[in-house]
Amino acid sequence: MTSRFAAALVALLSNFLFVSAVSAEPIVRYSTSGRPGNWLLDFSVTNTLGVPNLNIYFFGVRLPEHDTFAPDGWIDAVERNWTNAIYGGSATVYTNNWIVPTQGDPSDIDMGATLSGFRSRVTAVAAPTSVQWFAFAAPPGFPDSTIRYEGSDHFNSAENPGFEGVASPTPEPTSLLLAGLGLACYLRRRYHASV
Repeated sequence: MTSRFAAALVALLSNFLFVSAVSAEPIVRYSTSGRPGNWLLDFSVTNTLGVPNLNIYFFGVRLPEHDTFAPDGWIDAVERNWTNAIYGGSATVYTNNWIVPTQGDPSDIDMGATLSGFRSRVTAVAAPTSVQWFAFAAPPGFPDSTIRYEGSDHFNSAENPGFEGVASPTPEPTSLLLAGLGLACYLRRRYHASV
């Protein structure tokens, strides 16, 4: 009975992991450096869409001011007050936006790849603890391509899916170390209590 339960659980988890890999919005994180009144946020975008040749080419964040630096192959988008409302997304106004000048450019973010260097300066006293973001993906040859995103977590079309979310800061190595030590102590205590 236990082995059947374990086999069913493994099958369920593998189905969940497969579906997640095929329909998962991009992962956006950022690191913060600087000091009060002069913060530099460095965003990284990971293409987790799970569809070959469906590459991220347009990305933006909502911050109180516009001051950007683009990674190689990307440019500061002309549209500084971008909203996705007309495409079926939210009415959030994104102030710092980057785009690849030509679709199908090698600078697009390919499936499974991560690109960082989307940087913005913020002059607030406190660094942001979360940032709203959006991203669009499309295949080379769009709109004449047959490549489609099959997930249900996007807006706009399956051939040119858009995504919106909230970015979290990248955990600092010290925080990860402390969390790991806490988990190890907890597991050790449970082990000794059960013996």
